[in-house]
Amino acid sequence: MVCTAALLISAILSNLGVDHPIQAVLGLGTVALSLITYLFFGVAILHTDSHATLVGALLLVAAVSLLFGMFGRVALPIGVVGTAAEGALFVTHVAIGYRLMAEPDSRDHADLSPETVAE
Repeated sequence: MVCTAALLISAILSNLGVDHPIQAVLGLGTVALSLITYLFFGVAILHTDSHATLVGALLLVAAVSLLFGMFGRVALPIGVVGTAAEGALFVTHVAIGYRLMAEPDSRDHADLSPETVAE
């Protein structure tokens, strides 16, 4: 969040005519931290029963979309590649949000008995 906020501030400053080399570092930091977050949470959800498996798979799709959006232009120098990857990232975010909203509320589950907690 800090990198993203700093990136937003640097974009505003850039539009005002103030350019600084730290913008590239902030952009790379934002992408790297987002990628790590997608990968770690996607794998964690797939290995646990905390959320539906679909949510973990969608997070991994988001990681691939992010990578393809950043580096896909190198493999395929077509301007549409970045737009398609960003579109896929948007769709995965919407699907994740919809899937999480459709999950049953965790407060609906019964409380664990003291014997179960002790094990």
